[in-house]
Amino acid sequence: VKFSPEGRLLFVNTAYCNAVGRTKEELAGSVFMPATDKRSSDLMAARMASLFRPPYACQVEQWIASPLGSRCISWSARSITGKNGEVTSIIASGRDITRLREEHRAIRKRDRELMLLNVRLSNLFLTVSDGVVVVDPEGCILQINPVAEKIFSAHEKALVGHPFADYVDKADPI
Repeated sequence: VKFSPEGRLLFVNTAYCNAVGRTKEELAGSVFMPATDKRSSDLMAARMASLFRPPYACQVEQWIASPLGSRCISWSARSITGKNGEVTSIIASGRDITRLREEHRAIRKRDRELMLLNVRLSNLFLTVSDGVVVVDPEGCILQINPVAEKIFSAHEKALVGHPFADYVDKADPI
């Protein structure tokens, strides 16, 4: 897209028209990047202010309503300046990053779920009444719970990294 320093669209391509579900004629002269709320508006205004001073460029993300539903567009914009350094127009190219944002949201949700599960498992590990020893695929101790420390009469730090088999009596297995 190309827009004026005042934010009015001067040129739109077919991809942008399809993304917003409007024709070139409908978009001509309309406001580029109309924000949906005050917070988004303030954030975009702050980022786009850099278009009017060196290096005359910015990147901003915008959620738009489209025929496909809400889409997140990452815009990269650069100002075109006149002989006296005044901004005469701004060129921006956008990329739909909706899928990426949704994947990030899903990852953050999964991270929260895993942290909660980790807390629950840690509590279980520390409070279970049986001795528990966690070993790696090679049989080396990774972690033991307090009951196992009592069974082995040793602190976890002294046992971690050593082969579990070294602490088990082959003739009298636990």
